[in-house]
Amino acid sequence: MNAQRRKVTAGLVALMMLLSVTAAFAYPQETAAATKTKATITVNGKKFNAEIYNNRTAKAFMTHLPATYKMTKLNGNEIYKYVDYDLPRKSKKVKKVHKGDIMLYGSDCIVIFYKTFRTSYSYTKIGKITNAGKLDKAIKKKKVKVSFKLKNPEQTTAPVPSGPAEEPQEETMKASVNGKDISVVWEDNASVKELREIAKAEPLRISMSMYGGFEQVGPIGRTIARNDSQMTTQPGDIVLYNGNQIVIFYGSNSWSYTKLGTISGLSAEELAELLGSGNAELELK
Repeated sequence: MNAQRRKVTAGLVALMMLLSVTAAFAYPQETAAATKTKATITVNGKKFNAEIYNNRTAKAFMTHLPATYKMTKLNGNEIYKYVDYDLPRKSKKVKKVHKGDIMLYGSDCIVIFYKTFRTSYSYTKIGKITNAGKLDKAIKKKKVKVSFKLKNPEQTTAPVPSGPAEEPQEETMKASVNGKDISVVWEDNASVKELREIAKAEPLRISMSMYGGFEQVGPIGRTIARNDSQMTTQPGDIVLYNGNQIVIFYGSNSWSYTKLGTISGLSAEELAELLGSGNAELELK
């Protein structure tokens, strides 16, 4: 009887081993190796290792590689490039970005972060530089030459993973003050939507004047939707006043406005330097 039990036990062990081996061959490298693609990113001649994620955005981005771009520094923590193609996106508020993160802003802006900080912006993740320790030292000038190259180029022919359609998202409205690009977190309201449509047709240039020692104000040239409420503004806030004027604050004020957005990535001192030394021109596009 004991001999028979030993035979049964031995048979079960052998079967379990066979099943585990079969499973290993049936589902090879289903985890890390399948979810990340190795790449090399060269920044001003210095090479860094990177991982590209396995999502629709990253897969679509890889079909455009290898590529070399001249990227622009912004806010002392990122470099960006608006490319001439759109990528599928599913942006989310990331709350915190890390040094080396590679993200998509909107549908056509590639961003590489060279500092870690908290943010209220929404991005779609593309990948990350894995040895980003000296990344900030490679980024010195305002214009930065960046090359993206896959370590296995044949992966660029891989189809974009199928999945549910991306949620429709409105195009991002870009802004600049006196020719300097600024990052703005826009509100989701009727005023911003109407302003976006105006700027989409042609760039909207607004001549602004200093007022009260805490704001720049300028006429849109028409009246748009408004939903005013009493508020106390903070440096960086952008609001609609009286339905036909845009106000950008580098100080604070209490009044009835419609909130349009908030400038991100600039300190109160930097905002005062940008807005508090003379009249300004705001461009939306």
